Formats: sequence, structure tokens, C-alpha cells
Amino acid sequence: MCIRDRYKKLRTQAFVFSSTKCTNCDNPLTMPSVHFLCGHSFIDTCLLSDKGEKECIRCLFENQRIIDTYEQLKRSCENAKVFQENLNQSKDKFDTITDLLGKGLINFSKD
Repeated sequence: MCIRDRYKKLRTQAFVFSSTKCTNCDNPLTMPSVHFLCGHSFIDTCLLSDKGEKECIRCLFENQRIIDTYEQLKRSCENAKVFQENLNQSKDKFDTITDLLGKGLINFSKD
């Protein structure tokens, strides 16, 4: 199921948490327990965090990868807007391009 379909389902249907064991330690879930929309459930003590935030420790790396990709895309869009604005206002387009390259605002990396 694609993300858009999952999102629509979450907005329109109830999500039933039926886990009986902690995803981390495999012990029976006791109160307090934490359930995430990804389907993982944890005993509260298995989710100790330095930040004080609770996040699914099984999905943490994948979620961070998605966040990093989003932030990189956001920066690319901002850089493209800056580039276009500078180029539109410039009399010497070549000079503008070399100036932006020198400032690191144009990136030709393929990652």
C-alpha cells in the first residue's frame, strides 16, 4: 500500500492496536505502553530517549533517512529559487552563475 493510501486510511478509519508483546524485548505489554502508527508497540521503559521524545526505535533509521531526504529536497528548492531570482535580476548572467557557484549555491552532485 502506498503512503498516500495509508494516510487516507489513517484519516478515515480507526487503527486497532492488537500487539500483546513489546517489539523490543518480546515481553508482554504492560501499562504504560506506547503504540506507534507503524504498528510497533513497546513497553514504556524500552523507549528511553536522550531527547525525551518517544519514537519507534525499529523505524528510527528509515524515518531519519526520509527526513534527511526531505530536508535536502527543501534546500535544493530554496537554492533553485535563489539562483533563479539572482539570474533574473542580473545584467551579467555568466558573472552571476560563477558567483553562485563560488558561494556553493549551485550543486551538481548526483546524490
